[in-house]
Amino acid sequence: KTFNHYRRLRDEMLSVETPDAKLNLAFEWAKAAMDKGMVDNPELGLGLVAGWGATGEGARPGFGWFFGGDAAINSYAMTGYGDFDSMRAEFKFLAKFQRADGKITHEISQSAAMIKWFEEFPYAFFHADTTPFYIAAVHNLYRQSGDKKLIEELWPTLKKAYQFCLDNDSDGDGILENSKAGLGASELGSLLEDLHQDIYLAATNLEASLAMRELAALMGDTALRDLADQKYQRAFSSINELYWNQQTNRYAYALTRSGKQNNEITAWTSVPMMFGQLDAKRIAETLSGLSSSQISTDWGTRMIGNSSPAYDPIAYNNGGVWPFLTGFVACAEYKYRRTHSAFAHLRQLTQHTFDHSLGVHNEILSGDFYRPLDESVPHQLFSTGMVITPFVRGLLGLRADAAAVRR
Repeated sequence: KTFNHYRRLRDEMLSVETPDAKLNLAFEWAKAAMDKGMVDNPELGLGLVAGWGATGEGARPGFGWFFGGDAAINSYAMTGYGDFDSMRAEFKFLAKFQRADGKITHEISQSAAMIKWFEEFPYAFFHADTTPFYIAAVHNLYRQSGDKKLIEELWPTLKKAYQFCLDNDSDGDGILENSKAGLGASELGSLLEDLHQDIYLAATNLEASLAMRELAALMGDTALRDLADQKYQRAFSSINELYWNQQTNRYAYALTRSGKQNNEITAWTSVPMMFGQLDAKRIAETLSGLSSSQISTDWGTRMIGNSSPAYDPIAYNNGGVWPFLTGFVACAEYKYRRTHSAFAHLRQLTQHTFDHSLGVHNEILSGDFYRPLDESVPHQLFSTGMVITPFVRGLLGLRADAAAVRR
């Protein structure tokens, strides 16, 4: 059974043959590494964990829990090589644990069925981005697979999730807020200071409105389709105007509660560019910042520029190199035709397959030296999947639209 499972993964899912043997092999190892994240918990169900690592000095295996935001990020890789079945199972899994107000879980312990996980522990609903990203990821699966039955099954969940986004937009810009709904790009450090809304959360919400516009049309809900279109147009204008800094000619990282911009140079501006949301006439300096020595190293992109007073090369959210962010950057660069830099970042991600944790990718590395941080999980799925996502979406430029074929 195991042999047949991996033979199917090898032979029936997407494989690549390029002049770069390392890239070909890294792609195959990434498929296996992603596949190993699917866990069938007898009491909770079949879902995708964030990664694998030893417990060490802590009390749990490293990231061996179910993470909603990680699953959304990973779904672009797993649908990219054709594993629709795993993603169907994952989105049904997340739907089971949706909160009454529509919010999607951030993390679920493997022991959640044996303890009062959702009642007595604070971790389940930390993040705000999981909810709009869930909507966007389900829509991406639909575009790739054309599976209307899945949308019909998840439709009540999707509507509740979108209502959560609407309910947590207090200023009417079409985008929910970190200050009201929860964490987004950063979990600790200086990037949280005076935070109202970050560009990562804004990008996922904008993509969710685009998704709901199309899914509502599919489901014949014209009122919701029109509302989602209205919110999409408003959010598109907001992200391109409120985050734009005319003095620096760059897009800002975040909006603050005091009504200003947080203009730290970060890799997070790549997320709206991955989805093609930023004005192509304005993004030159922002893109150049991503490939500059402030952000880019020889092994990936720092979360925050090393010229910042807050920069710390071994800080989890203030300087470390994240492979998943490197993948977002590569996707953004391919989207806006910075192909040389994009390929350089893709090659860096490929090399991670053969260094440190063989066949899988570390969660985070130092911003100054090519070594994982001490707390880094050695097999992190959203790091490994970024061998696949920028290659398929970016270098190959493949954007399947099975839904259009079905129609």
